[in-house]
Amino acid sequence: MIKKYIGITLFLIGAFLLVSSVVFFPEFSHVRALRISGGILLFTGMAFVPEYK
Repeated sequence: MIKKYIGITLFLIGAFLLVSSVVFFPEFSHVRALRISGGILLFTGMAFVPEYK
């Protein structure tokens, strides 16, 4: 159960990083690193969320 909440948190942080890199920081010098880290967090969060029975 705790794994699911960690996954949801990571997913939301990753989504926020991706959206903020596009909207707020389009010309930031390290935007590629920000997008890559956001994508990694997004996919890691998606891996933690499913709960199979």
